Amino acid sequence: MVARIAAPAVFLVAVVVLLSIVFQSGVIGGKSEPVVTPTPAATKTKNGGTTKPTNYKVYVVKSGDTMSGIAVKFGTSTSEIEALNPKLISSTLAVGARIKVPKPVP
Repeated sequence: MVARIAAPAVFLVAVVVLLSIVFQSGVIGGKSEPVVTPTPAATKTKNGGTTKPTNYKVYVVKSGDTMSGIAVKFGTSTSEIEALNPKLISSTLAVGARIKVPKPVP
């Protein structure tokens, strides 16, 4: 007889506890917080200034290099190299010119 009364009461208490835990965790009905995207930290340079990390590296054009050859060498496309170097004209690559190429993705 006691089990008929105690079982629903224990079940009700368990449901209330579970709901309070879910609400406190924010899964249901909690405040929506904005998503924060981390930004890269600035690094110190030798002269004391700061610089942001870059997503490219500098390549010095060698004799016989072509835009498509450089793209293949770095696993990228000519359009990506052109986007990093807006003043670069692919038909006039000069030996010794310093151009930006995308860093390979690890």
